[in-house]
Amino acid sequence: MNRRPYLDWLRGVAVLVMIEAHTLDSWTRVADRQSPWYEKAIILAGFGAPLFLFLAGVALMLAAGSRIRKGLTLQQAARAAFRRGAWVFLLALLFRLQSFVLGGGQFPQSLLKVDILNVMGVSMLAASIGLACTRTLKARTWFFTALTVAIAMLTPIIRANSACDLSSPVRMALMS
Repeated sequence: MNRRPYLDWLRGVAVLVMIEAHTLDSWTRVADRQSPWYEKAIILAGFGAPLFLFLAGVALMLAAGSRIRKGLTLQQAARAAFRRGAWVFLLALLFRLQSFVLGGGQFPQSLLKVDILNVMGVSMLAASIGLACTRTLKARTWFFTALTVAIAMLTPIIRANSACDLSSPVRMALMS
């Protein structure tokens, strides 16, 4: 498989942004949190997780395309992508379990907390299902466009739904 250097560079940038995101808040004095530099750094920190999610999707589809070019069927490539997504999601759940055991917290909320690994795993699973369910690039484009629009339209409705119990783990995750 041919390595794509620009993806490795982007992964490196994402790692640096994620390190900045996780250390900035811990190492900044309260008095310095009002500075414009801190505000800019916080904005930069917000790009780490979406960049990881984007790169995971690109890598997943590039790997599927490579498998198909090597002679695997679309279904076999989709199955391999599904296994990869399931593995990432399992790792996310194990990370949450380890965090719960070592750090405590309320039972369902701490295990169901939304994290980039959870989102990445579920997204990879959805992408692999979309890959398996569509035969052409045009169908895939329409499928993922419709899925993206549906998620974008439903998210504010779910978040603002007053019928949701305020103590439910999903509601608490959406509110954070």
